[in-house]
Amino acid sequence: MDNKINQKTYITLLSTYFQGRKRILKILMTLKRNGLIILLAVILTVGMLGGVVGCAMDDSKEKLKNSVRYEGTDYVLHEDIGLNLDGFSDFHEGLGELCEKVGTLGQAGVYKIHGLEQRDWIFLDNNSMLSSDAPFGGIYRSSKVKMDTIADFKPDFLNFFYLTPPTSQQSGSEKHIFATKDLKIIERITAAIENGKTVSTEKHTEVTKAMLYGDSSYQSYRLEFLSDSYPKLVYRLNYTEDPNGRYYIGFYGDITPYKIIEIDNTLHEYLPAETSLDE
Repeated sequence: MDNKINQKTYITLLSTYFQGRKRILKILMTLKRNGLIILLAVILTVGMLGGVVGCAMDDSKEKLKNSVRYEGTDYVLHEDIGLNLDGFSDFHEGLGELCEKVGTLGQAGVYKIHGLEQRDWIFLDNNSMLSSDAPFGGIYRSSKVKMDTIADFKPDFLNFFYLTPPTSQQSGSEKHIFATKDLKIIERITAAIENGKTVSTEKHTEVTKAMLYGDSSYQSYRLEFLSDSYPKLVYRLNYTEDPNGRYYIGFYGDITPYKIIEIDNTLHEYLPAETSLDE
């Protein structure tokens, strides 16, 4: 895998840290009662600094602060949307180019995103993992901004990545396999996602585990949508195919746990005949 892919993987992981911190915090709070919080905090911190961002299923948002009020505006965390850090050498370089710091909320830096109205969107830079009352780092949208589905993002470009499952020794790798700015294709893919169907509780658990932890029997991918309407942002969704030839999208809601829907074979039609990172 070439250096360009490695660099993009590293930057994506850094960006994911701020959204994944919420799930890590929940684990830490749970284990605190058993006296393991210090050891686990050290392990998780070292893992993230090494480029390994662990993901866990989020079954509850109780006591987790995912909304803030800043200068009279109410904002809510949008976990599927992040800063588009493609092309930057590291997170801090990207943050400096894409955003401008305008204040603080507790320990979190508040940033205006260039090209977007501050009354609609802000970015919070907060890496205080162990503080249960601090806002989570990531992209926040005004509660008045409608962004319920990918269609609301008005995507006009799509990148498609193949993901290898992570192991206990290393994080998963990725390979860029498809990109398009063809609006007809993007609209077709968006429609397939919009028409997705809910799945059973058993299947939800199985697919969520495959997406967030990795499962060699599943083929997993990441979709990254860009939009001229929302410059500097990227909308990410997980996509996976199970061993029986069924297709699923995974995403986060504002006040809901990780969600899984089943879609038709639209996305599958755009995949290469064989997907491999060994090429």
